[in-house]
Amino acid sequence: LTGNPGLVPKYAGVTIGMTSTMSPEDASADDALCLRDRPTPSDLALTNAKTFPDAVRAACLKLCEGRPDLLAHAVWSPARGELLEPLGVLFGDEAIAHGELAGGLFRLIAGEGETTPITAAALKAGGPVWMPSIPRVGWKGTGRLLRAHGVSSGGAFPFVADGRVVAVIELLSFESLQCDLASNALAEELAPLLEAKHLRSRSPQLLDAPGNVPMPGQ
Repeated sequence: LTGNPGLVPKYAGVTIGMTSTMSPEDASADDALCLRDRPTPSDLALTNAKTFPDAVRAACLKLCEGRPDLLAHAVWSPARGELLEPLGVLFGDEAIAHGELAGGLFRLIAGEGETTPITAAALKAGGPVWMPSIPRVGWKGTGRLLRAHGVSSGGAFPFVADGRVVAVIELLSFESLQCDLASNALAEELAPLLEAKHLRSRSPQLLDAPGNVPMPGQ
């Protein structure tokens, strides 16, 4: 479910207290990190991503892989000083059944210039957060929207490059989870891959580095 990208003025230029230690040279070898003995479609999509938004999409797919209880969406930053933008896509095995939720989230982010309360909490904390329940008050209608689609808990995972947030992936669960250690561990694993993809997007000479093989049809 796609939509035209919008802007999130409230969180323009967000930075957090983390620094990057990866160089462009490191980025040229990042693809090997996500190749397994039996790579999944999302592994290959992340490996072959030509743009940073494509890499964020692949990361959303990876976080939902094998998890029918999860939906995912994301915001990303095109460049330093640029506003955060929504990908405009809802990911997950059950996403097709939640078009109204996808539309509501997109209108909130693109139309009203806000993030969800879950993503806002992660940006404020400067790290991942998990909300074990969806409150009935205080979320300006977002809680009602999530509950109407069976969402019981959720979390958000910021990804950093150049000492600033370049993307935030939000997970929504149909289960009441106190925390999601599996998703947190996977997000930590994805962090250096997304950082490398972000560096590659700033270094065109690395786009054709070994291992970056186009997917069929590209």
